[in-house]
Amino acid sequence: EVQRSNCYAASVAMLGMLCAIAQNELIFRTYEPNSVTVSALKLCNTVCSMVAVYCVYRVHWVQILLSRLRDHIDRGLLLQTEVGFGDVLATSRNMLILETFVVGLHLPPGCTFEFGTTTLQNYVVYRAETLFCLWNTLRLYLLWRLVRDRALNSIPQLFTIAHFTEVRLGSSYVTKRLLKSWASIFYLATVWAGLILLFAYWFRSMENTACLIETTKDSHCQQHNARFWSLVGDEEFEKVNDLYMWNHIWLIFIVSTKGNNGAFRPTTHSSRFVAACASTCGIILTSFLTAALAQALTFNAQEDSTNLVIRRERARFDLKIHAVNMISRWYRVKTRRPLSTKQRGMLRSDMIKRLVEIRRQALGDLDDLLGPSDKIDKLNLRTKRMEFALYHLASEHNVETVTEFYANQEKEKTITAPQMPRQTDEDMDRHSVQETVVRMRRGSIATIRDSTALSPSRVASRSNSIDEGE
Repeated sequence: EVQRSNCYAASVAMLGMLCAIAQNELIFRTYEPNSVTVSALKLCNTVCSMVAVYCVYRVHWVQILLSRLRDHIDRGLLLQTEVGFGDVLATSRNMLILETFVVGLHLPPGCTFEFGTTTLQNYVVYRAETLFCLWNTLRLYLLWRLVRDRALNSIPQLFTIAHFTEVRLGSSYVTKRLLKSWASIFYLATVWAGLILLFAYWFRSMENTACLIETTKDSHCQQHNARFWSLVGDEEFEKVNDLYMWNHIWLIFIVSTKGNNGAFRPTTHSSRFVAACASTCGIILTSFLTAALAQALTFNAQEDSTNLVIRRERARFDLKIHAVNMISRWYRVKTRRPLSTKQRGMLRSDMIKRLVEIRRQALGDLDDLLGPSDKIDKLNLRTKRMEFALYHLASEHNVETVTEFYANQEKEKTITAPQMPRQTDEDMDRHSVQETVVRMRRGSIATIRDSTALSPSRVASRSNSIDEGE
């Protein structure tokens, strides 16, 4: 129900946002604010906003019901399935009001106004359709809930795992999981591209003034500083609205990557604020992208072990070459033959040290080249194999009857002083096997610690001893 409500909320909210963008574009193309086309788009945005607010309320309603269900299972509280508006408002009041304000605020049909202000000694006018259009783009946050729900859907037994591990599987967990995967580079690039488009549209709307639109009725637009602008320290220029979207996309891309912005300069305070936000987000995403690339290019434990094995095999090959060079130099010195240029640069002490180092690398045991986690995995696998062999051995020797044997011996005692039956070699073997099986079934930490202290050769010798005993 939560996922369905999130999907409905995101769908209708995006439809309303597209209607708001369409009204803004029509206003820039000199459409009347109260025209039939613009009014129809406003009405569509109104309906979408109301449906989106209801879906958001439904999400909070279901989350309260899930919270009560968890309390009923964990703490044994009485389950109350009736959730009213007062309960939702009391539980998630701040979040519900904030989401309602972000999703529900829009420009209804028949409503329009103009907002004029002076910025950098220039007079700029914004239409209500433009301001509410930029506000409606904040609904894009609802798309994150779809991504989060899709990522959580891939986890089997979601609520069981969350209850068992006592970890809240929400937005924070999904973010960390996405950033720690190989696809994190693709996710970060997608977010970066989306933010560039968003900031570019904001920058374009804040840079263009409604005084240059024929349908604007603000009387201050007839002033000189409304059509001819100037920046501090620069010459006066005639203001022209640049509606070409690619110019602003290029500007935001350059700003977000900390490059040279070329001939583009923000001319209003609001557009400068948008450029600063784009630059900040670019710095943050660049750091995330660098961390994702560093993690993707880092060797894991298995690859580190592979590099060590490659190094050992290379050392074995170099050992032969180094030994041949030492023998060749010794032979030439012994027979008093002239040394080559390379051999004259070789010192005997350095060659011996080099030989010892290469020999140490070449004769290293394969198990010693593994990482700690790989050693634990291999030891665990060997322990399981030994456990299986011991169980097989126990079933053949009928070890389960050893305890019954001693019990029967106790019942048949005819003397006052307790006398333990003399154990034969076969009984001692059975008893030893039984103790080993019990100890391995318990899986005590002390046993594992003792096992890790054994070298692979001693573990192999003990395995051979078990085979010989069988």
